[in-house]
Amino acid sequence: RELGALGRRVHRSWWVAADAVEGVERDGQRLTLRLSDDRRVPVGRTYRDGLRREWFLNTIAYARREHDRARRISDRTRTHVSASQEPESDGR
Repeated sequence: RELGALGRRVHRSWWVAADAVEGVERDGQRLTLRLSDDRRVPVGRTYRDGLRREWFLNTIAYARREHDRARRISDRTRTHVSASQEPESDGR
């Protein structure tokens, strides 16, 4: 429970760090987590509903953060490009 913010237990034999999860795969009722090192981790039935809710909410939050980050980068780039494309004043 002390490590709840860093990851979670997804199976009686598996605890997974949140940063390591790249995706969720589904095969019928079976859920599997795809980790950043390409391993596949089964999600136990006991943990499935909680993980679905949490994954869905975290995915939405992550998508919003990435969208905001991309927009900030785009705004900075556009400002930088606009400033660098302005004609130089020759003092007249």
